[in-house]
Amino acid sequence: MKNLIITILILSSSLLNAQIESKFVEELKNSTVQILIDGNPVGTGFFVSKFGQIITNYHVVDLNNLKLDSTGTILSKLEILTREKKRFNFQFYTYYITEGLKESKLYDYCFLIVEGTKDSLIFPYLKLGNYNDLIEGQEIMTCGYPFGIEEQFISKGMISTKWKQKQYYWEQKSKTDERTITDSIYRDVAYLDITTNRGNSGGAIVIVNERKELLVIGIASFIVAPARRQSEELLEKIKYFKDQQMQFTMGIDIFDELYNLALVTSNNSVGISGLISIEHFKKTIKN
Repeated sequence: MKNLIITILILSSSLLNAQIESKFVEELKNSTVQILIDGNPVGTGFFVSKFGQIITNYHVVDLNNLKLDSTGTILSKLEILTREKKRFNFQFYTYYITEGLKESKLYDYCFLIVEGTKDSLIFPYLKLGNYNDLIEGQEIMTCGYPFGIEEQFISKGMISTKWKQKQYYWEQKSKTDERTITDSIYRDVAYLDITTNRGNSGGAIVIVNERKELLVIGIASFIVAPARRQSEELLEKIKYFKDQQMQFTMGIDIFDELYNLALVTSNNSVGISGLISIEHFKKTIKN
């Protein structure tokens, strides 16, 4: 009888834990969005308020990749796609692409807002946690759109190593000038034992704390790809030869094929990824 009771308690506990985890997965998925530029998927973001405020990586929405007019006004169509396949236009919070642009690039974050939402429209959102409370070996989850797929993809892993990464700020005064390093900072990052790929950038890295709360402690920002350096060098060479109009062989744009192959190789994870601490972004909100 005693063994039966113990067995029932173990099974009940396992079922409860499964229900709790399912609840967190739903919460994470509902709060995660795909970022679209001119209709093309470029990465992931997540709601952090019921009013439609969104955090993502700056490199996902880099101004250099947008269509701008001569005055710098954005011409590209900026959209998010929710889990329910609903599309909303978004705009940048001005600070993050003007006086705060340097920090946006260095810490790789950006803050967006859904356009023209009515007061009655409430978005599901994630709460921000504390990166400093994070310990190595702690379990984490993320949700995103790897390789631009239309359906969300949940990944589960753990924090491997927390460290401070030196990040350089590059500037180019004109198109004819070379880029030069004008500043550098140390930023809090962490290696993750989790599978993410191109398209996951900008997604929330979350934990479940002791009070059973789902909290964001970082932003998915980079991956470790064994052939990244070689692939990026190949991409530069392909760009040069294409500029010289040397790419056509028997009517086939061979460099387009090589470019696509190199692009996939440079963004293919082997299960080692990285996050940027959410603390850097939180400081901009306080200011």
